[in-house]
Amino acid sequence: MLLFTFHFSPLTAFTAESSTIEIKIKDFIRKFYNEREDIYIKLNHLPDSLRDKSRIKHINFTKIPDSNGDGLCLVEVDEKNGRTKNVYVSFKISNKRKLFVLKQSAQKGDAIRSDEIMVKEAYMTGNGTIYPARIEEVVGKVLKRDINAGTVITCQVLEDSFVIQRGDTVNIMAENKKLLVQAKGRTLEKGKMGDIIRVKNLTSNKEIVGRVTGSGTVKVDL
Repeated sequence: MLLFTFHFSPLTAFTAESSTIEIKIKDFIRKFYNEREDIYIKLNHLPDSLRDKSRIKHINFTKIPDSNGDGLCLVEVDEKNGRTKNVYVSFKISNKRKLFVLKQSAQKGDAIRSDEIMVKEAYMTGNGTIYPARIEEVVGKVLKRDINAGTVITCQVLEDSFVIQRGDTVNIMAENKKLLVQAKGRTLEKGKMGDIIRVKNLTSNKEIVGRVTGSGTVKVDL
């Protein structure tokens, strides 16, 4: 089972209840990200010692956000007695990503069409590498297993489609800088683009191996 950390509501604006100090800390963190609008900052805990009446002297990172978005700020504040106090505030960064969702259920081996996908935006923690970044990484791919409608598509359930099936008649091509040889063949196994497969030359009746370079084309080395 896959676990997701999503925030689907608009989160870039601060609420009226946010404290002045909370806003200042978030503004400091946001500057580290060049004022990007596609991030959401959550302060894990704002200590009671940080009150709106406290005056911030300085904010710095003691831990720059890691790949999971976890970071730590050191906040220097002036107290009423004139002393300076250091307070640590941990936070987490979520990034906005596009997620591709199946509109209807599909079965293992089905090729995904563009009209079968809807796009949603979500704030997510982590680097999100298990999710396709572009729609081109989804459309035309084949499902490795059955998927229910409304499922967020991950790279783990996708594979390249087979452009050649077993028993297909293909063009066998062999070439170098001076020579090009072509012949008809019948595939002995299926293959995706770039796969090495076995092919039977219909002229010589010999079995050879070649690389799938396109639909109906297998290239062999001379």
